Amino acid sequence: MVAWGRDRDFLRVVADVAAAADRPLRVHSGGGAPLWGPLDTVIVEAESVPDLMSHLEGEAARPAAGPVVVAGRDGGSDPWAAASELSRRWGPPAVVVLPQGRAWLADRLALREEAPAARPRIGVVGASGGIGTSALALWLGGRLRGRGNEVVVVDAVPASVGLDACIAPRPLPGLRWEDLVGLPGLPEGAALLGTLPAAHGLPVLTSGSSSTAAEPGKDGTQAPEVTGGDLPPSASGALAPAPSLPGAAGTRPWDIATAFGGEAMTVIDLGTAAGMLAPGDAEGRWLSRCSAVVLLVPFTRRGLSQAREVRRRWAPLMPLVPVGVGPRFCDVTDAEAARILGERLHAVIPHLPSVYAAYEAGHLLEEGQHRALRRPLEDLADAVLAALGRNPEERSPAASGTAPPRHRNGRRGTSSARGERT
Repeated sequence: MVAWGRDRDFLRVVADVAAAADRPLRVHSGGGAPLWGPLDTVIVEAESVPDLMSHLEGEAARPAAGPVVVAGRDGGSDPWAAASELSRRWGPPAVVVLPQGRAWLADRLALREEAPAARPRIGVVGASGGIGTSALALWLGGRLRGRGNEVVVVDAVPASVGLDACIAPRPLPGLRWEDLVGLPGLPEGAALLGTLPAAHGLPVLTSGSSSTAAEPGKDGTQAPEVTGGDLPPSASGALAPAPSLPGAAGTRPWDIATAFGGEAMTVIDLGTAAGMLAPGDAEGRWLSRCSAVVLLVPFTRRGLSQAREVRRRWAPLMPLVPVGVGPRFCDVTDAEAARILGERLHAVIPHLPSVYAAYEAGHLLEEGQHRALRRPLEDLADAVLAALGRNPEERSPAASGTAPPRHRNGRRGTSSARGERT
């Protein structure tokens, strides 16, 4: 719950409502850009709506928070007029008059908490570049799918091309960002999911030249086109600006990713330190829509410093799962890295030179089954599910009998390069 306003009586009543609903409260008194996540309910003081509006210029600046409520008070600004003004930049807000409406507001918060949630969106962001965010996003997607979940991996890095080439030795048929941003409307999640490139049952949404019309099969014939029912066949292959730009029909790329919410868990490759960008930027809009974020922490001085900054900024908004990655260029232990971050590392992914060859050969998912990676990746999946409030041992009802078995002792520690247990 986020309170946006300055009046002491307004803040006192909102604090009482938060306590009654047993919800954590953050106060934003203005003077800066909004910073909130998709699970937040925002209560805006009617007098402070103009201040909030000044930060919501442009469609891309619209907050990614949940419901918004405009709160008025006797003798104050007209809350309905303020709500009408705010609806031009944000969806239609609810209106309440305080303190009379305290009970209604507390009930609204309680009912929202009980409402069934969409499938979670899990961001993967690196504190610095070149540390394997794409590999870890694909490996995490594979691990979650192995536990019986429907999963899709989304490449949200501007100008990133060909994530699907990492998981298949030959080009895969299916729709890419270039095809989707030009659609006249947003397809349903199930229809969209079935049209994406997929290997080993893991669909991937990425940019790149289409292969459906241009890639010959083994026998020299053309690969079949994928039309996805009412969706158009994949485009001819010219690279288009994506995925940081909205589509021609006004559909924003993060809206396309949100469409998967009722069908599959979404693992989003956010690239490098997206959370350090100012709210309103495309990458920041992606991150603010995540249910939880995996933060890749390299064992370098700069990487540790940037990871600490990302955690400082985004940890108050959503669960963060720090993960140690890469070779230990600086002489720091897992415990020392945890002290720098202010939180323990939930897993440590060892550096394997063979990963580079797996990238090139299109065998990255198979590389995730390497003996040195199995236990750390299972620990990571456990940590992500726990951050989402799910029991890591609980399997989806859709899980097949061929899913990999769990260890009998449940959660395991992660062995670091120094033999520690974290």
